[in-house]
Amino acid sequence: MLAPAEAKLFQNSYVKFELPDNWQCQMQQTEWICRSSNRQSAREAIIILTAKEVSPQDTLTNYENYLRKPKVSVNSKGKSIPATLKKLETRKIKNMEWVDGLLLGSEIPNFYTRYLATVKSKVAVLVTFTAHQRHYTKYSRDFFQAIESLEVVATDALLNRSNTLRGAGTGSLISSDMGGIIPPDMLEEGECFEGEDCYEDASASNEWLDYALVVSLLLLAVGAYMVLKK
Repeated sequence: MLAPAEAKLFQNSYVKFELPDNWQCQMQQTEWICRSSNRQSAREAIIILTAKEVSPQDTLTNYENYLRKPKVSVNSKGKSIPATLKKLETRKIKNMEWVDGLLLGSEIPNFYTRYLATVKSKVAVLVTFTAHQRHYTKYSRDFFQAIESLEVVATDALLNRSNTLRGAGTGSLISSDMGGIIPPDMLEEGECFEGEDCYEDASASNEWLDYALVVSLLLLAVGAYMVLKK
C-alpha cells in the first residue's frame, strides 16, 4: 500500500487549505485551479476555488436550494446525463458555517463533485473537489484533509473595502457554472477512462439484454403453445 502524499498549504488573500504536495495551483481569471503535476492524475481530479463579492443571492440557504435542483451534464456525444445528489448538509469548519454537497455527474459525466460554499462579510467563497468516480477513493483522503483545513483568512480590512474586492469576481456564486470552468482535457475524459464502461455503453448493453430477454420469453411462449397444441 502506497503511503499518502505529503500535504502542503495553499493560501491566497481569502482562503487557505492543505493540498497534496505534488499538486499545483494557478490563477485563471477569478478562479484558482489546483491539479496534480502528473499528466494522467491531472485528468482524474481537480480542486477549483472561486471568491466573489457578495450579492443578495449569496446566502447559505440559496446555495443549498441551488444544489438540490435537478442538474445534468453533457457527454462528448451531446447526450444529457442527469446528476445525482448524494449528500447535502450545513456544517462547521474552523468555526465557519459551510454548505457541503456531494453530487455525481453535476459537472462532468462519471465525476463526483463536492461543493463547499460559505459567506463572510463581503466575500462569498466556493471550493469544489472533483474526481472521477473510478478514482474517487484514491483522492478521498487528500480531499478530506483539504476540507477539514479550509479556513477563510481574509482580513477585516480586505473584507470591509467599499470598492470591488481585489482578485475576486463579481455577481453571485449561484450560476450555471457554479462549479467553475472545467479544463477541456477533463471534459474529454468525462465519458470514461480506458478499460471501463461509459454511461452510453452501459445503457446500450442494458437495452440489448432487455431485447434478448423479450425474444427468449417469446420463443418459450411459442414453444409451449406448440407443445400444448400437439
